[in-house]
Formats: sequence, C-alpha cells, structure tokens
Amino acid sequence: MNRLVRVAPLLLATVVGCGARTGLRVPDVLTDSPPVDSPRPRPPETCIELTEDAGVITVNLETRPQVSVADVFFIIDRTGSMDGEIDNIKANLQRSIVPAIARAIDDVQFGVATYADFPLRAPNNVDYGDPTDIPFTLVSPIDRGIANVQGAVDGIVTGGGGDNPEAMIEALYQVATGEGYFPWITPRAACPVPGRLGYGCLRPNAQPIIVLVADAPSHNGPLNLNSYNNGSFVTPASCPPSRPACAAARGPHVYEEALAALRTLNARIIGISSGVAPFSGRDDMRRLAIDTASVTASGAPLVFDIGADGRDLDTRVVAAVETFTQQVRFNASARLIDLDPTHPASQFVLAVRPASAAPMTNIERLDGTTFYGVVPGTRLTFALDLQNRLPRMATAQRFPARVQFFGDGRANLGSQDVVIVIPGEDKSGCNDPGIEFNDAGLRD
Repeated sequence: MNRLVRVAPLLLATVVGCGARTGLRVPDVLTDSPPVDSPRPRPPETCIELTEDAGVITVNLETRPQVSVADVFFIIDRTGSMDGEIDNIKANLQRSIVPAIARAIDDVQFGVATYADFPLRAPNNVDYGDPTDIPFTLVSPIDRGIANVQGAVDGIVTGGGGDNPEAMIEALYQVATGEGYFPWITPRAACPVPGRLGYGCLRPNAQPIIVLVADAPSHNGPLNLNSYNNGSFVTPASCPPSRPACAAARGPHVYEEALAALRTLNARIIGISSGVAPFSGRDDMRRLAIDTASVTASGAPLVFDIGADGRDLDTRVVAAVETFTQQVRFNASARLIDLDPTHPASQFVLAVRPASAAPMTNIERLDGTTFYGVVPGTRLTFALDLQNRLPRMATAQRFPARVQFFGDGRANLGSQDVVIVIPGEDKSGCNDPGIEFNDAGLRD
C-alpha cells in the first residue's frame, strides 16, 4: 500500500519514514527481531503527485536512523593467560552473544581473528613471543552463518606470549587492510564474496565494529609505548644466512598506520579489558576508542572491564554493542537514486538536504548535505526540494526512486522508496496501479 502526498503550490508536505529496505530502524513501527541473516523488509513507497504549476515545493522525509547494518569483528589475544576469556566466548557466542546483538542491530554478521606476538628476541634478550607464536591469525572472515563462526572459534588454542605487550596494533592493521607482513603474515587472499574489505572481508555498506578482547597492552601502542626494536625484524637473529628472505624490509606497523587504516573503513573500536592495572591493555583501548570516535554521547570511550577470569565477558560484550547502537554519534546524509533510467525522478529533484533534528541538541551541526554528530534515534528531517516542468499526458506518468540514507558516508542506514507522479488528464495519479520494483530496483 502506497503513502500518498498530493503537492499543490506553496504546500509543505511531511512524510514520516517508517523503516528501510536494509533495516532502517524505527522502533515504534517495526518491533520484531529478525534472524541474524535476515534484514527487515522494505516499507511501502511514498507517492508524491506533482502538477506542472506547483513551482518549487518541499517534501519532508522524517527518519530516526540507527546503525542497522553492521559487521561485528572480534580480535582476541590468544596468549596463555587468556584461557578464561576464550572459553567464555566459545561457550556463549552462539548461545547468548549473537542473539542479543541481533536484537540491537537488524542486519549483523560476525568475524573473528586472534593475535599473539612475533617469535623473535629483542636486543635486551627479552622474547617478544614464544617460538611458536603467530602474530595474527584469521579465524573466520565476516560470515552470515553463525554456526560457521562458532565452529572456527571452537578451534582456537591458547598459548605462548613471551613479554607482556602483544601484537594488538599489527592485528588491527591487518584486519583493516589485509596487506600482510612478510614473512610472518601472508597477504589476504581473495575474500569468499567479491568486493569485501580487509583481512576480515568486511562488507562495504556495513558499519565495522571491532571488539578487542585482551589482558595486555600492545607493542607499538599509542604515544610510541612498548615499541618494537625494528632491528629485530630487519635482521632477526632467527634468520640464518641460508634464509636471507626471512628478514622483513621494515619493522611492524605503528599506531598511526593502524589508526589511518581503521579510519579509512570508518571502523569503531570497543575495548573489553580483562587485565590488571598497570599491566592491562585498557589505556591502549581507551586511546583507540577515542581516536576512532567510539565514544558515548557524553564523550566516554567504549572500554569495558571484565573479571580477570573472563566470567563477565559475554554480558559486557552485549552491553558494549548495545551502548554503541544507542549512543555513538555518526554523520547522516541522504541521496536520491533513480530506479528506472527511462523515467528518472532525479529530473525533478533540486536538492536532498538536512532540514531539522528533534531535539536539535542531539546533533552537533548541519550544513547543506549532512547532519553531523547525530545521536542514534534522533528524529531527522530531510527535505526534498522538487519542481516539475513536464506537461500532463493523457494518463499519469510515474518516476520511481529511492532515497538512500548514509551514516558517515559508508554505513547503510536504510532507505525510503518514493514515486513522483505527474497526474494524467484522465485524473489518474497515485491511487492507480503502478509499476512494481524488486529489491534491486528493477521491474518485476
């Protein structure tokens, strides 16, 4: 069933969006929780009738956007002290963590990687990692089949570790880029689904939420703390003359490189810290959360402490992601997309622009294209400025389109279908049967 807006000269029409093709969430209309791999259905289209004498008019679309398409990617310290935390994830991922997160995010998929450290010795004769350590391992790329992810997690084995700091920063860089670090980390091969991003095979239209689970700080951390000695990697003692290719051309990636890679993906960091101060990774996690804008509306970084034995990990992870969806600010914009190239609705659209927010204190500012610093769930009004210069024909002319909402220019915040109709001389218009379009925007 269509929603009808008839536009006459100097009339301001308001259309309240009730959801999205990809899961734009408006809780008072759509209340059911879908399966993890099933986004919510697209709402009915909004039909707008334009007459040739209407002049420039404005139609307002209201929406309450929340992050509704996300990839939750766990990066877990798998060294010997992390037995309790990893056992908790194995026991609760499929049983409680995933269902709870799916209730907060309409279309969510999961992936997992682990890290330890490099199996090298520093010049001061302190081992960075044990001889069997692996600095980064992809356990499962982003996958809609949670049973696949659970099966991969069940195979994680803890061990090793060497000194206290680990290779957290290198792991973050690899998840974001898939670049590899010769000879210890091979570059990412092709993702199972083309077009995915980084080692984690992240979906390009999903909001990446990276959950760090660790009890120790990182080498090459913020403020150059716990830095690796690059000489250990360029000419490592473990690289005999018979194997010169095992030396790296450079040292491991530094904090600034990892941060730049994360920001390119608009990835946000959530920290789950199980260590004991001052030897935990909490300070590194706080800096990462702040630097990736993973903070509450009041500015608190999303870092959560759990017991040293990992017993509270499952409930804290769920609370962290729920807090993210309720409080972490984003930038919101919208764009009109034609659904029928032979009948482009864009010819009538002068602008799709931010108009207002309720309350206005829930945004930082707005300009001609974007709402900045939006608190999730804020009522946003986008204005469609329209003008028709086409004459009436014998019957109604239909021009279907989709208003797509974007978070931070990447994450898909949903959409609203509209059809602009030029009424016919026979009085036909929005109430008459039109052309049906499928989810791809093509004629059925």
